[in-house]
Amino acid sequence: MEKDTYTPENGETEILLRRYNDAFAICGIAVIVFSLWDILKMFAGYFFGEETFDKMISELLGSLEISEDIPVETIRLIVWVVMIGGLLILSAIVFLFHFYIGLNAYREGRGIRKKKSKTYLVMAGLVLVVSGTMLAFSVVAFLVTENHGGVRFASLLLEFTSFFNYAYLMYSAYKIHCLKRGVL
Repeated sequence: MEKDTYTPENGETEILLRRYNDAFAICGIAVIVFSLWDILKMFAGYFFGEETFDKMISELLGSLEISEDIPVETIRLIVWVVMIGGLLILSAIVFLFHFYIGLNAYREGRGIRKKKSKTYLVMAGLVLVVSGTMLAFSVVAFLVTENHGGVRFASLLLEFTSFFNYAYLMYSAYKIHCLKRGVL
C-alpha cells in the first residue's frame, strides 16, 4: 500500500534557492512600489511642505526685475509650468531608475531574465548606501525637532521599510550567488 504523505524530493540547497529567489522577486516588486512613494513624497514636499512651489516662485519673482510690458501673472504661470514640468521629468527619471532595478530583480528571482548583466545590483547597492544615509539624517531630524506629527513618523517608517527592502534584496542576491556556487 502507498503512502499518502508528501515527501519532498528537493534537497536543502534547492529549497533555500527557491526561498531566496522568491524573496528576490518580491523585493523587486517592492522596489517599484516604493518608487511611487518617493514620487508622492516629492510632490507632497513641493506642494504642502515648508518650501512650497508658491513660496519659491514668490521669492523668485520678488528678486527679479520684471519689465512693465509683461504681466506678472503671465510670468508666474510660465514659472509654474516650467517647475511642474521639471518635477514631472524628475519623477519619471526616479520611477524609471527604480523600475529598472525592481523589474530586473523580479525577473532574476523568477528565472525569466535573459541578460546576465548585474548592473541593476550595483545600482541597488548604491541606492542602499544613499537610502541608509538619508535614513540616518531623517532619524536625527525626527529626534531633534519637537513637532513631529504623525505624517513625519509615517514617512520615517516608510523610509526604514524601503531601506530594509533594499538590504534584503542585496542579501538575497548574495545568498543566491553563494548557493549557486555551492559555497553554502
